[in-house]
Amino acid sequence: MKLDDETKKLIAIGDCVAANCQPCLEAQVSQAKGMGIGTVEIEIAIKVGQSVRSGAASRMDEFIDSAAGIRMEHGDAAPKTKGCCC
Repeated sequence: MKLDDETKKLIAIGDCVAANCQPCLEAQVSQAKGMGIGTVEIEIAIKVGQSVRSGAASRMDEFIDSAAGIRMEHGDAAPKTKGCCC
C-alpha cells in the first residue's frame, strides 16, 4: 500500500499532537497549508492525535496507580530535573 503525500502529512500532524511536540506541530501544519490541505482535514488529524494522547495518558495513569504501586495525589508536581524537556 502506498500513501500519498497529503495523507502522510496528516498522519505527521496527528503524531505531533500525540507526542506533545508544539514546534513540530507548528511546522507540520504550516507545511500542510502550503500543500493546500484544508483546515477541516488538519483539524481532524489534530483531534485524532488528541484522542491518542488522551488514551495513552489515561493508560499511563492506570499503570502508575496499579502496577507501579505509586499513588499520586492531585496537585503533586514532579520537580524539574536537568536535561529533561518538561
